Amino acid sequence: MKIKIVFIIFMFICLEGAWAEPVKMPHLPKFTRVKIEAIDQETGNRLWNETHTYRIGTDKTKTFLLVNIEGSGRFGGAEEETKWKVDSYYYADPYIKPYSSRKEIFSSSGSLLIVETFNYDAVAKTIYFSREDKITKDTYFKTFELKDDVIDRSVLPIALLSYPFSEQRDFTFRYLSDDPRMYKFTMSYAGKEAVKVPTGTFDCNKLELTVNLGALKIFGILLPDIYYWFSDTQPVKFVKYEGLESGYGSPYVTIQLIDKPEERD
Repeated sequence: MKIKIVFIIFMFICLEGAWAEPVKMPHLPKFTRVKIEAIDQETGNRLWNETHTYRIGTDKTKTFLLVNIEGSGRFGGAEEETKWKVDSYYYADPYIKPYSSRKEIFSSSGSLLIVETFNYDAVAKTIYFSREDKITKDTYFKTFELKDDVIDRSVLPIALLSYPFSEQRDFTFRYLSDDPRMYKFTMSYAGKEAVKVPTGTFDCNKLELTVNLGALKIFGILLPDIYYWFSDTQPVKFVKYEGLESGYGSPYVTIQLIDKPEERD
């Protein structure tokens, strides 16, 4: 029994140490606004919608990416509709490096319910997470080791535009979820397809996302297939996603583009 336990731990350590790479910042206009919606595949009901706004800025010699997200609906299995706002900041030259993120969740009537923050300390190589419940006054803190290839939910749609489509090779990085939990993702090329979404029909490159669970696979934890579709154009644009809404146990959803992106330099 002892030998089996040691073997499992060894496998987990080896898989966690698997090679990953920093994510390059793709070319973006100075201003981009994208509207998306999430549909529950089982019921066909719309769960929520979001507007993502991306701005490129400079400070002396550094380039920054500012991400603003505004959404409403039932996210993460919530029983009641809420609204949320996210403001996130990243270094963006030449790789995407998170700096800070703040998420505020409101009731449908506008009352502030929860505040969540991520702060990324590049010197201490540490990510600091905090969640404050404004109703109960409860607080929760958690830390993670900051690696060079960490990407969070706010910037994920932008980060995936950097996938090496011309090479069609596997691309691996770490993903920090809203839960928060740290995962290792691998993107693999899965071919070309024509995809229809509310804003039109697009010729797309399809990517499959694999969550590297390491030794957890031994215990029978399985995830459904997860796919992304990106336009077969230059510049590349997000079109559609199919997979878990957030973490393990969340609904299987379609997230899709619902309006033509607004762009300007």
